[in-house]
Amino acid sequence: MKTFNILLFVIIVKIGFSQADYTTIEIQARKKLFSLKFSEAENLLKTSKTINSNYLLCYSNFLQNLLIGGTENYSKFEKQFDLSSKFIEKADNDSLKYSYLSEINLQNSIIKLLNRDFISGAYSFVKSYGYFKDAENTNQKSLLNLKLSALYNIIGGITPDKGKVFLSAIGLKGNIAEGLSQMHNYVIETEKNNIYYTEAFIMNKLIIAFMKEDVGSVEIPISKFNIENNTLYIFSKIMIDYKEHNYANINKNVNLLSKQNITELPFLYYILGVANSINNQEKAIKNLSFFLYKNKSKHFIKATNWQLARIAILQNNEANFNTYKQKTLELGSAFTDADKQALAEAEINKKPNIVLLKARLLFDAGEYAQAKSVLLKKENKEIIKTNDEYVEFFYRLARVYYEENKLENAKKYYKIVVDKKTVKERYFAPYSALQLGIIYEKEHNLNEAKKYYKIALEINTGEYKNSIKHKAKSRLENLTRIIHKTQ
Repeated sequence: MKTFNILLFVIIVKIGFSQADYTTIEIQARKKLFSLKFSEAENLLKTSKTINSNYLLCYSNFLQNLLIGGTENYSKFEKQFDLSSKFIEKADNDSLKYSYLSEINLQNSIIKLLNRDFISGAYSFVKSYGYFKDAENTNQKSLLNLKLSALYNIIGGITPDKGKVFLSAIGLKGNIAEGLSQMHNYVIETEKNNIYYTEAFIMNKLIIAFMKEDVGSVEIPISKFNIENNTLYIFSKIMIDYKEHNYANINKNVNLLSKQNITELPFLYYILGVANSINNQEKAIKNLSFFLYKNKSKHFIKATNWQLARIAILQNNEANFNTYKQKTLELGSAFTDADKQALAEAEINKKPNIVLLKARLLFDAGEYAQAKSVLLKKENKEIIKTNDEYVEFFYRLARVYYEENKLENAKKYYKIVVDKKTVKERYFAPYSALQLGIIYEKEHNLNEAKKYYKIALEINTGEYKNSIKHKAKSRLENLTRIIHKTQ
C-alpha cells in the first residue's frame, strides 16, 4: 500500500489544462517536499496562506504517515487534514478546489485504512470520489483530474470482490488497463513542464513495477529528464529493487540517500536488514534491530521479528529463534502481506527447514544459481523429509527455473506442486497455478492459461489469498476478452 501512494501532485501545461498558480515560496517548498525534507517544506508553506499551500501541507503529513508512521504523525495528519479541508472548502471559484478536496480526502481514506479505521476510511473515500465527480463537472481538463481518474481506475480495478460491491454503489467500477493508459498520458503531459515531471514519472514507474502480475508485462519507462539524484527517485529505485530481488543495488542506493541529510525513514532499515540476511548477517541483525527501535508504526514488526528468527536458524541459535518466534506471534499487526506471511509461518509448530530457508533467502536476494545449487545438492536433499517440505522444495525449484527463463522445467515443478496440494493453509499450490497461467499466457497457449487461472481460484488459500485471487481473476477476465475478440 505504501508504494501506490508514494507520490502525487498536479501540473500544468499550455494546451488547455488548468495550471496551479504557485508562488516562488510554494515552488521551493514543493521541491523540498519531494526531496523528503518535510520540516523544511512545511516551514516555507506555513508562511503562505493559499489553497496550494494548504494542499501541500496536507500532502507532506500524508507522506510522513506512509513512510514513517506512528501515533504522533497520525495525529499531526488528522489536524492538518481538518485545517486544509476547511480552508480549501471556503475557496471561491478556484478551478482546482474540488480536485484538491478529492485528493486530500483520498489521502485521509488511505491513512484511516492503514490505521484500521475502516468505517472512517470508507466514508472519506466516498467523499473523495464525490469531489472528483464535482471536479470533472467543473474543470474536466485539469491535469490533476487526469491523475485522479487514473488512480481511481487502478484502485477500482485492484479492489477485491467484496470491496467492488461498495465501489459499485458509489458508481466506481475501475479499469486497470484504462488507469495505466491515463497514468501514461499524465506523464506525457508533464513532459511539457519538467518542474512537475519527476513526481509523475516516479508514480507511473512504481505502479507499473508493482502491478506486473496483475496486468502482464508492461515496459517500465526511461526518464526523459535527469532525475537520478532526486531523493524520491532513489527511494523508488530501492523499492523496485526490493520487489524485483535486485538486492545487490539496495546497499548502494541506501548509502546515496544517507548522504543527502533527509528525514529518517525507518522502513529503509527493514529493507537493509532483509537484503543482507543471507550474505551479511551481522549487518542484517543491526539494521533489523534498529528498525524495531526507530519504527513508529504498527506495520512490519511481525515481519522484522520473523526475519530475525530466520537468521537465528541460519546461525543454529535455538534460543534466539524461540525468542523472535514468540515476538512474531505477540507483537505488531498482521496487516501487510509481509506481516501476514510472518505470522502464518510462526504459527507452524515446527522450525523451518534450513535448506529450504537458505534457498528462499538466496532466491529473494536474486542469487538464483546459488539457490538452485542449495536445493539440488545431494546432502541437502536428504534433509527434506516430509510431504509438506517436498511441496515447498518443488515450489522453490520452479521459481528458480522461472527466473532463469527455463520455462519447461518451471512448468514441470509447478505442476507437481499443484497436484500435491498437501500444505494446508499455505500459498504454494495456488501461487503455482497462477504462475502456470502466466507462463502459458506468455507462450500464447490461452486455453491452458485460462485453465490454470481457474485452478488458482479454486484451490486458493494461504497468506496471499486475496492477492492471488485478484491476480488470477484479473488475468482470467482479460484473457476471456482476448479469446472472445479472436473468435
